[in-house]
Amino acid sequence: MKFTYPGPVTSVSTSKLTFSEQPKQTISAPQSVTITNTGVGSLNIYGLTFEGADSGDFFVGSSSCMGPVEEGASCKVWVRFDPQGEHVRTAKLVIAGNTGEAPKTVELEGTGGSLPPGATGSTGATGATGATGSTGAPGGTDATGATGGTGQTGATGERGEVGETGETGAAGETGATGPVGEPGTNGSGGANGSTGATGVTGADGATGDARGH
Repeated sequence: MKFTYPGPVTSVSTSKLTFSEQPKQTISAPQSVTITNTGVGSLNIYGLTFEGADSGDFFVGSSSCMGPVEEGASCKVWVRFDPQGEHVRTAKLVIAGNTGEAPKTVELEGTGGSLPPGATGSTGATGATGATGSTGAPGGTDATGATGGTGQTGATGERGEVGETGETGAAGETGATGPVGEPGTNGSGGANGSTGATGVTGADGATGDARGH
């Protein structure tokens, strides 16, 4: 007769981890798998390995499952994606413990992208100036092109609105009246002229009385 004794049981939180596109040869952010002991007694995880076509593209970044996992307790494994090529990459995480049952597996899938552009290198030293080449023969003069046609006259713009009449300025104040000038002095009267002398009366002429003979 075969007896089966109860023991620890490994349960995982997910059956698959999917990583978004990651440039090849760069490392992704971690994704976790929670391992819970759903059986009786302490669970000891002694194997975290990878299998499959691209097993080298995945690795355990960190784990809290290094010691015993008691009944009903859990621990976590953080997996990272480090694609070594482009396109879809696949593998399996294999979890082995002291359960007496087959190891648990978690499917892994991610997409490898192209490498990002590298940093621009420093500018190299300037090379020596080359010798001056010989002067080329003068080119022929091209014919003068025809004068282009006169463009159309542009449309007359709309007439601007007449501005509003400005307000009339306030009237200036009336200036003060100047003082009245003093009256001028009257001039002195001129002297009267002297009366002229009376002329002498001339002598009477002699009366002619002679008679002819």
